[in-house]
Amino acid sequence: MEDPQIRAQLTTLLIAVVTVPAFWEFVKWLFSTLFTLFTGRKKATTEDISNSVKQLMAESSEMRADIRQIKEEARAHNEENLEERAKSSRSKILRFDDELRVGTRHSYEYFEDILRAIKEYEGYCNSHPKFKNRQAESAIKHIQEAYDEAYENNSFI
Repeated sequence: MEDPQIRAQLTTLLIAVVTVPAFWEFVKWLFSTLFTLFTGRKKATTEDISNSVKQLMAESSEMRADIRQIKEEARAHNEENLEERAKSSRSKILRFDDELRVGTRHSYEYFEDILRAIKEYEGYCNSHPKFKNRQAESAIKHIQEAYDEAYENNSFI
């Protein structure tokens, strides 16, 4: 056996053959020790192991139900948060439109901020067709026209 690859593979196989049974013996010893520690009895019976497994399965089932409930609550909270953000964006858009209508000039950065709010708001409206959008449609159109005009004339403050 002069090939180093074959020698390395055989060595790995030999180590696995020797250590795997020892590992399982260790697991059995560990379980037995923990059982004795918690129950005070020397040996675990098949019934003890079966009861432990049933208890773990019941707890696991409860945990899965709790996780499902938490996910659903988080999903609902996220939807509420998205709707509140959309309403906040709509208010920001309407306020900005009112300022434009009374003749207030705005900076380029403020326009860009409002355009981002419009994009976020329209994205929410598109993904939630039941959300009422009519309140901001004319304001959005007016803001876009005012932006285009200010951009063409370079009349930002």
